[in-house]
Amino acid sequence: MLLDEAPGEAMGSENVEIIFRPPIVGRILSERFLIEEDLSDPVLAGYYSSHRVKDLKLFCRDAVLNIVNFTPVFEPGPSFRQVCQALALVSQPNLAKMIETGVLFDGRPYSLTELSAGDRLDNLIREGHRLELELAARVIEQVAEGVSAAHRKGLLHCDLRPSNLVVSDEPRQFGSLKILHFGVAWPIDVRGDRFVHLPVDSECFLYAAPEAFVRLGHRSTASDVYSLAAIAYRLITGRLPYDDCSGPTEILERASRGECLSPTKLRTDLTSESQDILLSGLSFEPAWRPQNIEDFAYRLVSSMRSVLTVSKIQIHPVPAEQVETIPVIEAEEGLPELVVPAKAHAFVGAQRRMPAIISDPAVAWVLIFLLLGGAFSIPLGESLLKGEKAEAAVETVLDSATEDRSKRQLRFWIESRSADGPISVSEAISSPLTDAQISLVSDSAGELYVIGESNDAAGRIAYRLLSQPAGNETIPAGKAVRTAPIDLINDRAFWIVWTGKKFQDLDANLVNAVAEKPIEGSIRALRHFLERNRNLRLEISDHGSEMVLNGIGDRLVYRLAVPEK
Repeated sequence: MLLDEAPGEAMGSENVEIIFRPPIVGRILSERFLIEEDLSDPVLAGYYSSHRVKDLKLFCRDAVLNIVNFTPVFEPGPSFRQVCQALALVSQPNLAKMIETGVLFDGRPYSLTELSAGDRLDNLIREGHRLELELAARVIEQVAEGVSAAHRKGLLHCDLRPSNLVVSDEPRQFGSLKILHFGVAWPIDVRGDRFVHLPVDSECFLYAAPEAFVRLGHRSTASDVYSLAAIAYRLITGRLPYDDCSGPTEILERASRGECLSPTKLRTDLTSESQDILLSGLSFEPAWRPQNIEDFAYRLVSSMRSVLTVSKIQIHPVPAEQVETIPVIEAEEGLPELVVPAKAHAFVGAQRRMPAIISDPAVAWVLIFLLLGGAFSIPLGESLLKGEKAEAAVETVLDSATEDRSKRQLRFWIESRSADGPISVSEAISSPLTDAQISLVSDSAGELYVIGESNDAAGRIAYRLLSQPAGNETIPAGKAVRTAPIDLINDRAFWIVWTGKKFQDLDANLVNAVAEKPIEGSIRALRHFLERNRNLRLEISDHGSEMVLNGIGDRLVYRLAVPEK
């Protein structure tokens, strides 16, 4: 990582205009960058240009040179260079690696990023076509994890859209995704000038949050949540939330009235829970949207994958030489065409080649007799089974367990031998303590867990168990539990979990997620459990030296975040 320390931070005064002419492909810029290909968005070329270059300074490496082609109006807050320098310190596999940032000889700020192999997402999705839920879930997850890592450093994107997402060379797998162009919409366009004057056919305003269209509109993490929700809507339904609009004004009007077509009307295998989560991210007011993009994504993906778990079907591959090509099935008016893969449905061709055993009239008469017999048997069957149904219904009600609505309370505090006297939880997690421990006590018997959350060397989520191992005996009410020493430097959060009964999806995955060689599927399942139950029916109160959690039910889950050092 090289950070070019050009003198000065100013990029020109408010009234100074930089005369810019794009570099010609094949020329050398600043006696260092050999311009090989223009990657700029034609709509944004006057503001921001991007080029694939050879860096002649360091071994002719391939890179992407991003240049700001105008002088931003001075506003309080970070500059483009400061954003790039902060981004260079973020290690996350879904963010395009920032190599260097600086200022060119004519005063234009630039950034140098790694060249991401693959293709842009907008080239891989066609209008009117949608992705399988699993592929859409992978894209949503990776975008959220990358943007969330930047949010934790105080960085916003504000221009998330398919053309700023690059997927791996195997587009059907979507195994790797890179997010490009941080800092273009924010802080450079902090006043919203560029979005106000976007052309009608621009991709930017189709995915931008409503506040981006307003001059001096306040940008926040909710702005990126909206853009991710719009991308998810497009991947899942094959359409944009507000398509057929003539411009930003009409989008704002329709968004303010909530006139977005229900996703379940466009995709029948999408649950109402997934729809509610998705539409919450498209709310017009930023305060109505989820504020944490990672929480929003994992709740959405978890609801989508609950359908996939139930509806998995095993398909046996058929040799290509035994497969007959199946023609395209004509779709109903208003719906996209559906192409049936011949290999996955070879049995259709086999059935079509089979000779008819029973004539069509005979089949029709058999169906008529069956329908008549069924119609006459319904009243008789109901009279015979009425008593049995009533008894079975009563037994079902009596046997079903009622929802646990008992009130629970969990208290925890942080202790340290090096601290002089009691310290508050907020002060403790902000202090560089090396001998800190978390102590917990519950007013009800159950299982108590404290789970540390951090990032591994590759930037992925990692967990470690700080309290009792999974499977130990139930901890009595009123008995204090003390954790192992906590890491206030590397851990970014601690999960406080109390359960009044055994949860298979917690116990089974916790052991594999915190093992020496953790299993990726168990890490994901554990995270879904934690995020799904986080702060559910929970009241949190800070009493200085201790935190008190008051909740209802058989589980209390709380996430104690550690401030960035």
